[in-house]
Amino acid sequence: MSVPRFEIFEISGAKRRFVGVAAGRGSVGEVENFIKKIYEIGKNHGVAIQVFDANMVAGAQHLIHAAKHASLTHESGRGFASSLELELVCWVSAESQIGRAISKVGVKKGECEVALVAVGASSEKINSALEHVFSKLGLSRDDRLLKIGKPKIETIKKSFSISSRELETSHIEKIVAERVSLLGLQS
Repeated sequence: MSVPRFEIFEISGAKRRFVGVAAGRGSVGEVENFIKKIYEIGKNHGVAIQVFDANMVAGAQHLIHAAKHASLTHESGRGFASSLELELVCWVSAESQIGRAISKVGVKKGECEVALVAVGASSEKINSALEHVFSKLGLSRDDRLLKIGKPKIETIKKSFSISSRELETSHIEKIVAERVSLLGLQS
């Protein structure tokens, strides 16, 4: 079964210049095993892939914005983690501590909705890697999971410490992007 092509975005100024995002549903057995398989697929395709709880992602732009920051800081040696995969977790969560970052945006065991981000040197490698993740791990692709609705807003609002007053002045996507950008002051 062929998975539709993924939307790929270019990151200016980074060595790994492309980022792809996708979402889907599936079953996660042992979280560590699930992530290990994703990392192996990424390594085999020459890309860095990370998986997140889709309910903690404020849209595709959240992932793209975080991937740009993660790539640039990792390449410069000013990052929070030793691998780009873990650096992505920090930036998506807007947390500098890896343990807190994983607790905040990481996938959990059981039936879940996941968001994936892949960073690499070419769109072809990213497409191939993401296709393999979906087919090898039995995920059902549904990019609508990246969209934001009322229940998701409440979850993100709580997790990213967003006040109701902030939401009166700006969209949640912009507020989360701001939180991600502010993490740069710690790197």
